[in-house]
Amino acid sequence: MEKLCQWMYDVAFEYFNSYYQNIKYLKDRMVVRGNETCHEIFLWLD
Repeated sequence: MEKLCQWMYDVAFEYFNSYYQNIKYLKDRMVVRGNETCHEIFLWLD
């Protein structure tokens, strides 16, 4: 399950960071890294 979660994170990271030039996608907490929850951050860059 850990490998699947890491793969899903990698796919999401690549997708959202390439989706639009001004969107920056970050995850500062991930269950796969040992956190209790995931936390996704979408930043709009000017």
